[in-house]
Amino acid sequence: MGNWKRYLLIGATAYLLFLIINIPATLLLPHVNQLLPNSPVRMEGAQGTIWSGSAEVLIKPSRKVALSGRLTFSWSFSFIDLLFGQLGIDYSLSGADLAAEGHLAAGLGPIHLAIESGAVGPSWINPLLNSQGASIAQAVSISELFLDFDFSEKLADEAGGILAWPGGSVAVTKPQSGSLTFPPVKGLLSTTERQTLMLDIQEQATNKQLVTAELLQSGFARLRILKRVQPLIGMGQSGNPDDTLLELKQKIL
Repeated sequence: MGNWKRYLLIGATAYLLFLIINIPATLLLPHVNQLLPNSPVRMEGAQGTIWSGSAEVLIKPSRKVALSGRLTFSWSFSFIDLLFGQLGIDYSLSGADLAAEGHLAAGLGPIHLAIESGAVGPSWINPLLNSQGASIAQAVSISELFLDFDFSEKLADEAGGILAWPGGSVAVTKPQSGSLTFPPVKGLLSTTERQTLMLDIQEQATNKQLVTAELLQSGFARLRILKRVQPLIGMGQSGNPDDTLLELKQKIL
């Protein structure tokens, strides 16, 4: 091969790599939004490339959940995940009353989500609590959370991490308007033998269980409140504190 052909091949290859490396993120968003045709989540305003960029995430209220907001999602492509047959990114998510950073990877099997640190504020939590006549004023912090979840089967292979709430005043409207004071609590995420997700909410000081929340394969979340919470909500203790005081179910998936 002559020198000019060699230089032409090198130049064409370099130009092709340049084009691939600089594919704009705007080309990615239509495909992402097509995957979520009936979702309240939509992405727009992309900047950067498909390998390293950012976009605005819009969340609109739906018939299931009255959540809404605008967030900034930034990502950086992880080439290591390709060795395991997955597409992965390191990400950060920020906006009013919400922040998180970690890793997200997906392939043919379960989706892997890791949140190294994060916080969820009242404006995101209270829409879920309002139906039960309650609201809080303090944020929930997230640390070292990880989750391998198959959305098609609604089953989890692995899960772990801690959610912590500093305690304080909880406004209630049922059975009558008022305010209750709760101690600091923590939620421990895990999986059950049935591969369902479980969140065990405990008092931070005593590690005593107060509430359990389980995401069933049916897509319903089952909330079990123990009688141990009775003194915390102004009720006298009755019976075994490990017995169930109230059980609720809510469709979320």
